[in-house]
Amino acid sequence: MPPVKLMTMRQVAGFNPIHCLDCNLEVPPERLSRAADLAEEIASWDWEHGAIETLELASGEYEEWARLRLLDPASPTNADGRQLAEKVSALRPCYFWFFQPQSDEDWRPPVTCPVCNEPLERYEKGIFSQLLCERDRLVLVG
Repeated sequence: MPPVKLMTMRQVAGFNPIHCLDCNLEVPPERLSRAADLAEEIASWDWEHGAIETLELASGEYEEWARLRLLDPASPTNADGRQLAEKVSALRPCYFWFFQPQSDEDWRPPVTCPVCNEPLERYEKGIFSQLLCERDRLVLVG
């Protein structure tokens, strides 16, 4: 089975934040675990993280505040997302999708992990290029 990633996609898809690293489609939580508490923890994180992403996308007065939270690897929402990816990884390899402002004119794919600053590894098995940090369980657009 391919690895999965924990990501909020409320603006595009449904409310399932678990996606296949290869095909990018949703992976039903029951395929990973029957533990209701883990599913509830993931749903709670998704609700909060998704709200912050929505504020960033809305381009209103909270955009800068939300962007700072999403770009800060130590922010509570990102720290919680990384911890959940670790928990899911006990069942199936999992990475946390780290926010990147790809629509910015000056955006460039990162070359180092935003947490540990080590070089990222290219993951080519998916439908688009992704970058991984095994140490911090992060996935970023490559």
